Amino acid sequence: MIINPISYGGSGLLPEIIVTAAAGSTLDLIQNGVVLKTYTLGSTETQHTFVVRNVGKYTVKSTLGDNTYSSNVLIETAGQYPVVITGKLYLYNYGDECEEVTGGWGSKQLWEEYPNGVTSKGSDYLYGADEGNSYGNGQWATKNIINMSAYKKLCAIISAEWYCPSSSYPVHVGIRISKEDFNYQSDWGYSGGTAYTELAISQLTEQTSGSIEKKTFEIDITNIDKGLIWLYNWSGALYTYTMKAKYYAVWLE
Repeated sequence: MIINPISYGGSGLLPEIIVTAAAGSTLDLIQNGVVLKTYTLGSTETQHTFVVRNVGKYTVKSTLGDNTYSSNVLIETAGQYPVVITGKLYLYNYGDECEEVTGGWGSKQLWEEYPNGVTSKGSDYLYGADEGNSYGNGQWATKNIINMSAYKKLCAIISAEWYCPSSSYPVHVGIRISKEDFNYQSDWGYSGGTAYTELAISQLTEQTSGSIEKKTFEIDITNIDKGLIWLYNWSGALYTYTMKAKYYAVWLE
């Protein structure tokens, strides 16, 4: 039985609820507590259109892993009704590698000729460091290309301690995004490489010893559609430099 059908004359047009959500999300269209339609976005898909016939209030629910978000929309006449459902999408969350999205996290060396970086997994963090090994920065990256087109910020919670005796080679720690075909050996070259102009980066730069405890970093990803997410640290070019970092959480919002 059709309740409150829309009169659209001879145009044949019906209301469209255009939903934007995280890739891989399952979308439910609900009215009066009843699920009318369900659609699961593909791994690179972030938008789906539900066509409806009745006026009234609808709820769109988005589910991805353990994360569920919803948004309401009121249909009064024929037309297009955009609904954006983002919330937070975790990529790493205190020990959970969120493999349904990331494919897991893999350890990386920034320089193949200096394979001395240290990486390890704690119970609730990923650890990466250059413990005085000269360029041997132990870093982490998602195994999957992450679709970020529905989000505005990439955030992370990081603790770190460092020693940097010279301003010639300041230390860095933070989060980065690389292009899809990124090669960390050639693109992050001594002169910057092509990737530097295409990466978003959040970093801490100091010329002395110091530390941070569970500091939240964030970067604007408004103009970035997809890429690999890197948990990044850099400690300069001398053996006396050190950078030790723990990464507790990474998410999109």
